[in-house]
Amino acid sequence: MKRLLSGVLGVLMVAAVMAPSPAAAEFPSPAVYVGVYGGAYIRTNDWDIGHKINGNLPTTRFNGDVGFRVGGHILPQLAIEAGFAYVPIKSATATNHAMSYDIQVLYHFLKSNWSPFVSAGFGGYTNFSADLGKDTDPRGLIGIGVRGLVTPWMALRLDIRDAITDGLTKGGAHIIEILLGLDFFVWGVEKPEPKPADRDGDGVPDEEDACPDEPGTIETKGCPDRDGDGIIDSEDECPDEKGPRATKGCPDRDGDGIPDKDDRCPDAAGLPALKGCPDSDGDGVPDIDDRCPDVAGPKSLKGCPDSDGDGVPDIDDKCPEIRGLKSHDGCLPEKAKKFTGAIKGIKFATGSAKIHASSNKVLDEAVKVLMEFTDLRLRIEGHTDSTGKYEKNKTLSQARAESVRDYLISKGVAADRLEAVGYGPDRPVADNRTSKGRAENRRTEFNVLAVEE
Repeated sequence: MKRLLSGVLGVLMVAAVMAPSPAAAEFPSPAVYVGVYGGAYIRTNDWDIGHKINGNLPTTRFNGDVGFRVGGHILPQLAIEAGFAYVPIKSATATNHAMSYDIQVLYHFLKSNWSPFVSAGFGGYTNFSADLGKDTDPRGLIGIGVRGLVTPWMALRLDIRDAITDGLTKGGAHIIEILLGLDFFVWGVEKPEPKPADRDGDGVPDEEDACPDEPGTIETKGCPDRDGDGIIDSEDECPDEKGPRATKGCPDRDGDGIPDKDDRCPDAAGLPALKGCPDSDGDGVPDIDDRCPDVAGPKSLKGCPDSDGDGVPDIDDKCPEIRGLKSHDGCLPEKAKKFTGAIKGIKFATGSAKIHASSNKVLDEAVKVLMEFTDLRLRIEGHTDSTGKYEKNKTLSQARAESVRDYLISKGVAADRLEAVGYGPDRPVADNRTSKGRAENRRTEFNVLAVEE
């Protein structure tokens, strides 16, 4: 008896654990179900299932039975059912055939998936075998059990009940029944709606999935997002690194709006025009390339100023206030200094741009200097005093400057190294009211040209 109960309870526990019972389900109502069951019955004392004229034959105490039932839930916790079972009765001489039948009421204590219950009802036994004699005995039923939904339409059930029937002694007989079975709901259970198609199995239906062939997340409408930054891979320029939407999913460590992959200076906030690099002095040269990051300067000199315009940055210029030569660290060699400023010895015919022959010596010396220092470029300036008409003086000064330039070119100096400008009386260096002053103002000057950027 104990082994039987242990086995039945063990099967029930295994089924309950393994069953995929639906969360928050309850027994439907109203609903109709049919069930099948099998088990054992044990008689505790002699019972009057049949008799012969000469007296009753003894039957075995332990036997099995199998049956079916039909029932319905009036309420989720209350059900009425009718049962029918085949009951083989073994006597000392033969196996006899009988049927049990009953109507009972079941009350479930819980509405949840699994619930214990109590039952009560009435019915009878009918023996059809000649061995014990054909007989019908009434019976009353009381019992306990447990039933649980395995699926929305199927329940596993255990019954333990006492069938009280006619006995051979006063007080009647008690038949203990232990039954294990299944109930199938055939009406009143809502059929689950078919799941919508989900080709990639990501839990997002194809009709709502923006990427139906690639598993994704609900948050991204079914599209993949490998780095989890909320930007789907197809729109993410850095799908394996988290980044903000402003930089199309790419990281931006310095927060300057330029993704690290395009940022020359990813750890220092900078400007888009400088590929994310800062420019402290605002000269258009990023600090990373600027030799003088705190002082503005041209790009050609790597951001360093050139005060005298000779093409040598002040940081390298040994003569930063004098326009000099790159070959001499921004300074002028002594030979070249002689041919800067007003050049004495250059004379012209009165009122003419024709160079006086006496000037050739000075000009030839200038040629030698220019040929020696090939990076020296000059502006030849013509100046007059204020005597006479302005326009005439202006024209004359230009013609004289060009005459000197032409002479130097004729001696082999490259034309692109020389510039000729006539200023007329506009730039006096002395007082035009005196003859001495006017003589000083009539001059030819050589000035070193600034380096073109």
